[in-house]
Amino acid sequence: MAKKYLYNLLLTLANIIFPILTFPYVSHVLGPKGVGEVQFTFTFAQYFGVIAGLGIPIYGFQQIARFKDDLQARSKAFSEMMIIYVAASLIMAVLYIGIIYLSPYFANDRDMYWAALPLVVMACTFIDWVYTGLEEFKAVALRSVLFKLLGLIFIYTFIKTGADSRYYLYVIVFSYIGNNLLNILLLRGKVFLTFSNLNLKQHIKPLLFIFATTITVIMADTDTVLLGFITNHKIVGYYAAADKLSTISIPVVTSLSVVVMPKMVEFITKHDLAMAQQTLRKAFKFVVFLGVPIAVGIIVLTPQLISLFLGNQFYPSGNSLRLLSVLPLISGMLLFFQNLILIPAGKNSEMFKCTFWGLVMSLLLNFALIPFFQQMGASIANVLSEIAVVVFYFVVSRKYFSFTYPWQAILKALISSLFFFPIAWGVQQLALPTIYMLLVSVICCIAIYTMVQTLIFKNDLIHEVIDTIKEKIKMTKIATE
Repeated sequence: MAKKYLYNLLLTLANIIFPILTFPYVSHVLGPKGVGEVQFTFTFAQYFGVIAGLGIPIYGFQQIARFKDDLQARSKAFSEMMIIYVAASLIMAVLYIGIIYLSPYFANDRDMYWAALPLVVMACTFIDWVYTGLEEFKAVALRSVLFKLLGLIFIYTFIKTGADSRYYLYVIVFSYIGNNLLNILLLRGKVFLTFSNLNLKQHIKPLLFIFATTITVIMADTDTVLLGFITNHKIVGYYAAADKLSTISIPVVTSLSVVVMPKMVEFITKHDLAMAQQTLRKAFKFVVFLGVPIAVGIIVLTPQLISLFLGNQFYPSGNSLRLLSVLPLISGMLLFFQNLILIPAGKNSEMFKCTFWGLVMSLLLNFALIPFFQQMGASIANVLSEIAVVVFYFVVSRKYFSFTYPWQAILKALISSLFFFPIAWGVQQLALPTIYMLLVSVICCIAIYTMVQTLIFKNDLIHEVIDTIKEKIKMTKIATE
């Protein structure tokens, strides 16, 4: 379990570090309009790719994990998934081409939308679910880091002026599709493609239900797409920048749920609710321990974050960033209930209902708020609809299980984070350059938060980490003697 988490942590860190290295550069070079143009194009194409997935990345993971020790059965399930995935990708590609070709809205930037077409046509090449089902986190992590590194090199090589937005889109598409294709090439020995004795029909109903889990992705992108249609690329750029900064830490908050999910499937399948409860309590505390201070930290340091990572031309993103700061915590809670309770328990139809009504709420709020409040309206709609889905998930979980959660951890994390406000104010009085102001503030906030959690609230997560480190040091000393 430790090695699996470390590789997932490597992927998580890559998902944080590379955007930190690339997005500030891209934002300063392309500006709000260029960023908005690329973000809208990418999001619009990704919409079709996500729909083509039909929930296969999650349902497929379940099938692969189910037949983990049976190559024949595993390959049969893989082949059935891929046939459905390829067919859905081709259908969505035809629909995508028809829309961008026939609609006058896309006429001026049609070449950009053509460049994003591989995201739809080759959506079926996304097969991380095979490696996750086999618990081969190392393969996913290392290849993802490789293509992120290549993307970083290409961005600094080809993006030089505000007119290079299309090159930014090319790099995004290359990184996404290239990683997927390499994963396919290295599948040998893990599964094989077969066309005999297949039963596609058995997967249709569960896929339609579990497709609801992908609706949360669609819901997260609804605001960006509607902003593009209702306003303009510059407003999309303001919102995309705030969204990028606020969500960049989500992989850290949600990292544990990816690793723990296979174990929760095992616990719930075997009705080992005692172990499930123990795992859930730790996972809940993990989400809260990271999600709350991240949210408060973003609120406190918004001016410095925008100045350093985006540039002065993105200052209109400030209030949106403050509103969206709670997304790491909300997303962590959403995936906590989804990945660790509802999916392992097979509550696919309930998830469909929850996310369907969340999507309806998102659409209604976006249509109501964006015309009047632009990026702020999209931010409000995003946060409220995500909170609604978390509440729906919690209610459904309570219906089937009597699990308890350490809610007091939220209050303790909030109290520990209140020290961020005087710390940030004190550092500002030093009149340091922005980068040093941000570094000193973050280091001090982390130190104080950890001290309060450890010494006052006796956070057992921190004590477990400390005990593990002590044990490793002790074992190292014994080995060297």
